[in-house]
Amino acid sequence: MKLFGLSKTETLWALGAAGVGAFLLLSKRPQSAIDKVTATDGPSPFDPTVPAEFRDFKPPTMPGYSRMRDADVPASVRPKLPPLLVSPLGTITKLPTDGRDIAAVIEAHFHEPGGPVKPWGWHKGVSLYERKGANA
Repeated sequence: MKLFGLSKTETLWALGAAGVGAFLLLSKRPQSAIDKVTATDGPSPFDPTVPAEFRDFKPPTMPGYSRMRDADVPASVRPKLPPLLVSPLGTITKLPTDGRDIAAVIEAHFHEPGGPVKPWGWHKGVSLYERKGANA
Protein backbone atom coordinates (compact mmCIF):
# COMPACT_ATOMS: atom_id res chain seq x y z
CA MET A 1 0.00 0.00 0.00
CA LYS A 2 1.33 3.45 -0.91
CA LEU A 3 0.35 6.73 0.72
CA PHE A 4 1.42 9.96 -1.01
CA GLY A 5 3.62 7.86 -3.25
CA LEU A 6 5.59 6.47 -0.28
CA SER A 7 5.99 2.85 0.69
CA LYS A 8 4.57 1.63 4.00
CA THR A 9 8.02 1.82 5.63
CA GLU A 10 8.67 5.32 4.31
CA THR A 11 5.24 6.46 5.50
CA LEU A 12 5.89 5.08 9.01
CA TRP A 13 9.28 6.83 9.15
CA ALA A 14 7.73 10.11 8.02
CA LEU A 15 4.92 9.87 10.59
CA GLY A 16 7.41 8.97 13.32
CA ALA A 17 9.64 11.94 12.47
CA ALA A 18 6.63 14.26 12.43
CA GLY A 19 5.51 12.93 15.82
CA VAL A 20 8.95 13.47 17.36
CA GLY A 21 9.10 16.98 15.90
CA ALA A 22 5.66 17.84 17.28
CA PHE A 23 6.61 16.46 20.71
CA LEU A 24 9.81 18.53 20.84
CA LEU A 25 8.00 21.65 19.70
CA LEU A 26 5.16 21.30 22.20
CA SER A 27 7.36 20.29 25.13
CA LYS A 28 9.70 23.28 24.81
CA ARG A 29 9.32 25.36 27.96
CA PRO A 30 10.22 29.01 28.35
CA GLN A 31 13.84 29.42 29.43
CA SER A 32 13.21 32.28 31.84
CA ALA A 33 10.64 34.68 33.16
CA ILE A 34 11.64 37.07 30.39
CA ASP A 35 10.75 34.50 27.73
CA LYS A 36 7.46 33.60 29.37
CA VAL A 37 6.18 37.15 29.78
CA THR A 38 7.85 39.67 27.53
CA ALA A 39 8.76 37.54 24.54
CA THR A 40 5.03 37.35 23.85
CA ASP A 41 2.27 39.87 24.34
CA GLY A 42 2.10 39.12 28.06
CA PRO A 43 0.49 36.28 30.00
CA SER A 44 -2.13 34.26 28.15
CA PRO A 45 -5.69 35.22 29.09
CA PHE A 46 -6.59 31.55 28.55
CA ASP A 47 -4.02 30.07 30.96
CA PRO A 48 -5.88 29.12 34.17
CA THR A 49 -2.61 29.22 36.16
CA VAL A 50 -2.31 32.98 35.56
CA PRO A 51 -3.97 35.04 38.31
CA ALA A 52 -6.94 37.09 37.08
CA GLU A 53 -5.16 40.41 37.73
CA PHE A 54 -2.45 39.49 35.17
CA ARG A 55 -4.55 37.82 32.43
CA ASP A 56 -5.33 40.98 30.47
CA PHE A 57 -1.94 42.62 31.04
CA LYS A 58 -0.11 43.70 27.89
CA PRO A 59 3.40 45.09 28.42
CA PRO A 60 3.68 48.71 27.25
CA THR A 61 5.65 49.28 24.08
CA MET A 62 9.05 50.84 24.70
CA PRO A 63 10.29 52.11 21.31
CA GLY A 64 14.01 52.86 21.39
CA TYR A 65 14.52 50.92 24.63
CA SER A 66 15.89 47.43 25.25
CA ARG A 67 15.46 45.22 28.29
CA MET A 68 18.38 45.41 30.72
CA ARG A 69 20.12 42.31 32.04
CA ASP A 70 20.36 42.08 35.81
CA ALA A 71 24.15 42.35 35.63
CA ASP A 72 23.86 45.72 33.82
CA VAL A 73 21.63 47.40 36.43
CA PRO A 74 23.56 50.13 38.27
CA ALA A 75 23.76 49.63 42.05
CA SER A 76 22.41 53.15 42.55
CA VAL A 77 19.12 52.15 40.85
CA ARG A 78 18.33 49.06 42.94
CA PRO A 79 17.11 50.91 46.10
CA LYS A 80 14.67 52.92 43.95
CA LEU A 81 12.82 49.82 42.70
CA PRO A 82 10.86 48.34 45.68
CA PRO A 83 8.79 51.53 46.26
CA LEU A 84 7.64 51.39 42.62
CA LEU A 85 5.74 48.12 43.22
CA VAL A 86 2.76 49.99 44.68
CA SER A 87 2.11 51.37 41.18
CA PRO A 88 -0.40 49.66 38.87
CA LEU A 89 0.69 47.26 36.12
CA GLY A 90 2.02 49.07 33.07
CA THR A 91 3.33 52.12 34.97
CA ILE A 92 6.51 53.54 33.44
CA THR A 93 8.89 55.52 35.67
CA LYS A 94 11.99 57.23 34.24
CA LEU A 95 15.15 56.74 36.33
CA PRO A 96 17.90 58.90 34.81
CA THR A 97 21.16 57.62 36.28
CA ASP A 98 24.70 58.76 35.50
CA GLY A 99 23.68 60.04 32.08
CA ARG A 100 21.84 56.81 31.23
CA ASP A 101 18.16 56.88 30.20
CA ILE A 102 16.61 54.04 32.22
CA ALA A 103 12.89 53.31 32.48
CA ALA A 104 11.31 51.06 35.13
CA VAL A 105 8.12 49.29 34.04
CA ILE A 106 5.73 47.48 36.39
CA GLU A 107 4.97 44.17 34.68
CA ALA A 108 3.61 40.69 35.35
CA HIS A 109 6.55 38.42 36.16
CA PHE A 110 6.82 34.65 36.51
CA HIS A 111 9.55 32.61 38.20
CA GLU A 112 9.46 28.83 38.02
CA PRO A 113 8.47 27.32 41.40
CA GLY A 114 11.51 25.68 42.98
CA GLY A 115 13.88 27.67 40.76
CA PRO A 116 16.71 29.96 41.88
CA VAL A 117 14.80 33.23 41.43
CA LYS A 118 12.12 34.28 43.93
CA PRO A 119 9.33 35.07 44.47
CA TRP A 120 8.05 31.95 42.73
CA GLY A 121 5.03 31.96 40.46
CA TRP A 122 3.18 34.99 39.10
CA HIS A 123 3.74 38.36 40.77
CA LYS A 124 4.06 42.06 40.05
CA GLY A 125 7.67 43.01 39.30
CA VAL A 126 9.85 45.80 37.96
CA SER A 127 11.54 45.40 34.58
CA LEU A 128 14.23 47.85 33.55
CA TYR A 129 14.76 49.17 30.05
CA GLU A 130 17.51 51.41 28.74
CA ARG A 131 17.30 53.70 25.73
CA LYS A 132 19.56 52.26 23.07
CA GLY A 133 22.63 54.38 22.54
CA ALA A 134 21.78 56.62 25.51
CA ASN A 135 25.27 56.40 26.94
CA ALA A 136 27.12 56.12 23.65
